[in-house]
Amino acid sequence: LMPFLTAPLIIMCATRLPVLPQPKVDLSYGMYLMHAPLIQFALLTGLFHDSYWFLALFTLVVAALAYLGNKLIEVPGQNAGRRVTRWLVSRRQAAQESAAPSDVPGQ
Repeated sequence: LMPFLTAPLIIMCATRLPVLPQPKVDLSYGMYLMHAPLIQFALLTGLFHDSYWFLALFTLVVAALAYLGNKLIEVPGQNAGRRVTRWLVSRRQAAQESAAPSDVPGQ
């Protein structure tokens, strides 16, 4: 019975609420990567508590670490990958140009 009661509410919220602006930093992948090891760490060290306060604090910690991971690892890695790709493409183009026959007559 609960799905039949909550589905209309979810549809109403999805279609009538204003669209929020897109954030400048996408933390979804970083939060996905960080949450499981941090939960395990909290369980193993006895820090885990079954409360809303812990959930709120845990979410903030995961978001902060995801932000740091994004700024210190993900973005620099993507930029390095783009540089390597541009370098490889330029090498391939230079090799193709040097291997192509000259279009200048008499050479």
